[in-house]
Amino acid sequence: MAGDVVSPRFRFFALVLASFGLALAMLSVVAVLAVQEGRAGREYARGPVIADDGGGVVALWQGVRDAIGRTPHDVVLLEPLTPSAPPPPGLSRWPAPGEVFLSPALAGAGSAEHVETRYGRYAGAIGDAGLLSGSERLAYVRPATAPPEAERPNWLPITGFGAETVFGDSTDAAPTTFLLALIILLVLPALWLVATAVRFGQSRRDAVPPVLGGVALAVAVLAVAMTTQLRLPVTGYVLDPADLRAAWPFFALAILLAAAIPVGLTGIVRPPRLRQRSRRWPAAALGAAIVAAAGSYLPGEIGPLVFLAGAAGLWVCLPRAAASLLQRHPTRHPAVFTRSLTAVLVGVTLVTGLQIWTSRTGGPAEAAEAIQRRSGDSVLVVDSAQPSPERIGAFVARLPAGSTVLALRTEDGYEGGDVTLTGSCEAVRAVGGSCAAAGGKLPMGVTAGESLLAWYGTDTKITVGPVTQTPRSLVVVAPPGHKNDVKRAAHATLLTPEAGTPGETWLLGRHGTEVEAGWLWLLAAAGFGYLLAATALQNARDVLRRGAAWSAVRHSASAVGAGVVVAAWLGSLLVAVLPQAAFPAEAVLAAAAVSTVLIPLAGHLNRARTGVRAVGPG
Repeated sequence: MAGDVVSPRFRFFALVLASFGLALAMLSVVAVLAVQEGRAGREYARGPVIADDGGGVVALWQGVRDAIGRTPHDVVLLEPLTPSAPPPPGLSRWPAPGEVFLSPALAGAGSAEHVETRYGRYAGAIGDAGLLSGSERLAYVRPATAPPEAERPNWLPITGFGAETVFGDSTDAAPTTFLLALIILLVLPALWLVATAVRFGQSRRDAVPPVLGGVALAVAVLAVAMTTQLRLPVTGYVLDPADLRAAWPFFALAILLAAAIPVGLTGIVRPPRLRQRSRRWPAAALGAAIVAAAGSYLPGEIGPLVFLAGAAGLWVCLPRAAASLLQRHPTRHPAVFTRSLTAVLVGVTLVTGLQIWTSRTGGPAEAAEAIQRRSGDSVLVVDSAQPSPERIGAFVARLPAGSTVLALRTEDGYEGGDVTLTGSCEAVRAVGGSCAAAGGKLPMGVTAGESLLAWYGTDTKITVGPVTQTPRSLVVVAPPGHKNDVKRAAHATLLTPEAGTPGETWLLGRHGTEVEAGWLWLLAAAGFGYLLAATALQNARDVLRRGAAWSAVRHSASAVGAGVVVAAWLGSLLVAVLPQAAFPAEAVLAAAAVSTVLIPLAGHLNRARTGVRAVGPG
């Protein structure tokens, strides 16, 4: 078969769409490499150089973690010892005592929580040279008073900047996994779309104008990214235009390649024939789905790799599995049914896997989430290095009115020991305890106390006593809505403080997984869009060639209906297994229905209106 010759207008549209998609995918690969190169340079430039022998120290450096909502960020504490030494990249000078420099993203995201005054006096924004991206949340803070000699062992002595030190957004980076995801979820579907479009004609000369048009559209998108700080959807990541401009020769090569591939494949790629398929394909498709599901539960970097391998297997196996099954149940439009069902099932599988991935939580994270739902921000745990009586007293004096403080101590000072809470009679009563001198176990019945029991265990003891005798942590029971006031008091008085609800660090620890899942959502949505576009073009071509619109639409609808059944079953299973899961299968099914049913129907109406007749095999 020489090829499927259809309306020139239809072929032009298909080639523009396919070449635009391929060019965008290939430019994305270059952009990822360019951004990683730029990030690596800035990461190295701002990394503190630790003084191993104690000589040449110019400043003290220490990092702590904080959060806006459930999004963590790093707070870098600085104490310059040699003011003439260069400050960190992105700062025009060292912060003065009590001053703070914030990244623009942190200042914007934390405005509702008054982050500009949380750590001290706002002195300005961190420049681009000190940030991995425009979306990074970072703060540089200098304490209001210099740390005394006894506290300096808690700081890192540095001789300057220019070392491989991971902090900020560096902790969320997984470049190898992301590049593999980009190839599997975006580049391969783009090639599939190109292979579909080039089947609609044989002339390479006729293919050149639409291909150049599609590539030109992609170049326009690249021009916007190179001249503005483009914020990507879903992830919120801001591309650095300087990183992209530095890689212009590689972008030029990608553009040439994106134009050459569709033109070169024209007249070579043949439409597939529905032949006898191996019975092993259905089993292979099922195996690929199992692999993708298993990857959603595996920890660490191996999880996304396994998930991507399963997703790639589904791209390959599902069409052949459906065709193999249709050999036993002949239908008038087997290709229409196969393509439509494949589009829906692949989309639902991607959505399901990513939903499982983002919704999974460990036992401690689930407990911490339940505590937040129960008591909100009225119970906070404050950790600090060397909490001296003087610092604790200053901290308590700065707390908002109506706050009470308890000292949290553990047996032998270890984190896993039995917990004892100690405070004034008022503080003990605030968590449901008794002011009896002998003390006892913390009882149930008060929201604040139940939140502490849920995290520290039912054997938690409560007693009346001073809070200033070297506690491991401080527990603050404050009126709701004063979390930022408590954090402001901690940063003004305590050494390297971290404050949050009980177990909040477990919730913040999921941020890396959520960031990674957001990128996969973006890539999977784009790749699924390519798949739907290829399906729609093929189904519309069938309608234009044969004119059997209602029959083709009926087969598409039956395939989408089968996908609805699968999606409903998977959604019910997710809700049963993951109570916090929100299964957005409706969006996937709506997109699949539009591409597999409505677009072929529109093609039929266009054919009826214009009287176009296909030339070629029927």
